[in-house]
Amino acid sequence: MLYPDDSTAQGKGLRFLQQYFLVACTVADAVRRFRAAGNDWPALADKVAMQLNDTHPTLAVPELMRVLLDDARLGWDQAWDITQRTLAYTNHTLLPEALEKWPLPWFEALLPRQLGIIYEINRRFLDGVRQRFPGDEARIGRVSLIEEGSPKKVRMAHVAIVGSHSTNGVAAIHTELLARTVVPDFAELFPKRFNNKTNGVYATALLIVGQPRAGRSHHRGDRRWLDHRSQPDRET
Repeated sequence: MLYPDDSTAQGKGLRFLQQYFLVACTVADAVRRFRAAGNDWPALADKVAMQLNDTHPTLAVPELMRVLLDDARLGWDQAWDITQRTLAYTNHTLLPEALEKWPLPWFEALLPRQLGIIYEINRRFLDGVRQRFPGDEARIGRVSLIEEGSPKKVRMAHVAIVGSHSTNGVAAIHTELLARTVVPDFAELFPKRFNNKTNGVYATALLIVGQPRAGRSHHRGDRRWLDHRSQPDRET
């Protein structure tokens, strides 16, 4: 079952396990192919790009770090640099309550190594925040990867933002609202990371890819629309 019912603790737990299983398999396969091609570890981010499609695959951050630290035996700074340059994050929701948060006890029982890596990421990240905003403990609480409470939880959207080199929404207005209303502290910390990548599907673009002969006929050889997507589609 790809999308188990998460209205129960059992369903949520199954989803958590599924997410890690799919992430671990993806990372392992990407690394296997990368190494089989004769590449050295420092070249990983130049050869492999992984897009975190919402928070569901965010466990890729600690899992890739685990591979680089434990299997490749790289130092923390090099492993972290490679991880951030390899990963990018697409946010799909502006509802804070819809951003995944997983209970710490689940990590402690099932993914203790990955939890230890998340703790260290958080420690280093918060040290940097304190240097930029000394005395602002309210900000520390807002941006921490760990949400206080009973039980404590890992904020997966925060892990995705901190662990990647790019964060985008699914439309220009979405990205703007994400940075301004959902995670403004992170947008202030990493203004260059927030950017827009998509703005819906253009009918002409879909046509030229799916039916190239029809697309060429429809536009009578005029290909300017391919380079100026802001221009209205002719058929609309």
